[in-house]
Amino acid sequence: MFLILGNRTAIIARKGIESVICSRCDSAGRLVYQVHSRHLHVFWILLFSADKYGSVYCEKCRALREEEDVPDELYADLEEFVKETKAPPWQYTGIALTIMALIIVPNFIKIKKNENIQMLSKPQIGDIYEFITQNRTYSTLLVIEINEDSIWVAPNRYSTSKIENLHKIKLEHYHYPELKRGICRNNLIEKYIEGEILKITRK
Repeated sequence: MFLILGNRTAIIARKGIESVICSRCDSAGRLVYQVHSRHLHVFWILLFSADKYGSVYCEKCRALREEEDVPDELYADLEEFVKETKAPPWQYTGIALTIMALIIVPNFIKIKKNENIQMLSKPQIGDIYEFITQNRTYSTLLVIEINEDSIWVAPNRYSTSKIENLHKIKLEHYHYPELKRGICRNNLIEKYIEGEILKITRK
């Protein structure tokens, strides 16, 4: 997996200055102070504002001067405008999403884990267990019988090297009831905690 990192610049504030002579076209007109904010992003999700800088734009000749090229008589006023301009909240979208993910994802995982443990403690016929085989591939087991001490599962005729492909083979008719094997009910939760059983699907 790789990250796509980058930065973009957006104009976040403008202020017009009337009756000022443009040093480029020597005409009196309206100049516009602009504040640019450079923000970092990952996968095009904004993270935060990295820095700000100013520019001056002439509406008559359309000349744009970056901060370092702004005439001395305008520089101090432009700098003050840049300092008083705050980065807009939308430039911190990524930080907000990250904080939400740090709160929501662990809780979601905990809930799903408790649900799986609950289903393992009370198995039902028709449950399908996703698990890791001894060859480190992925397959499923179909619960076909249950008694007081054990459950009986039918193995899947197929396995896959990629866990994301399990949904393609997790079909009831792909399992072999004639090859059923027993698992002690007391061991089910232990197998889940140890990572041998990955997930339980119940209709």
